[in-house]
Amino acid sequence: MPINRPSSEARFLVEIDGVTGIVATETTPPGFKHTPVKYQPGNQHKPIHLRGNSEVEEMTFKHARAVNGVGLQLVQWLQDFASGDAVEPRTVRFITMDEAGRNPVETWQLRDCVPTMFKPDSGSGTGTNVATFSFSLQPDDVVLF
Repeated sequence: MPINRPSSEARFLVEIDGVTGIVATETTPPGFKHTPVKYQPGNQHKPIHLRGNSEVEEMTFKHARAVNGVGLQLVQWLQDFASGDAVEPRTVRFITMDEAGRNPVETWQLRDCVPTMFKPDSGSGTGTNVATFSFSLQPDDVVLF
């Protein structure tokens, strides 16, 4: 089912707690970093690498636009999280649509996200573009469907 998007360039949909409310034209997906433990028993000259610490990097969405009231909710979530009023992490789904914007191509589920940045994009009073913003989320885990 096609989603009513403000621009054909906005190929990325963002769902927060199951509600699609943000579209974006550019994203930086999270990387995954693992630092193995090096175990070197006795006089062995090469270490054995074991499972160590892992970390998911933050995900950034650029040139995003709220489709409904979710944009204001995103700002409120960041403010509430920073002030300690609402510190519950949220699940966010990031969906890449095909070029026609009708079919999902790839879906990422970002689990236990916390907001890390919200910034309105610069604009001009003479431009015809809609107001956009950028934001970042720090997930604890990422699942690709």
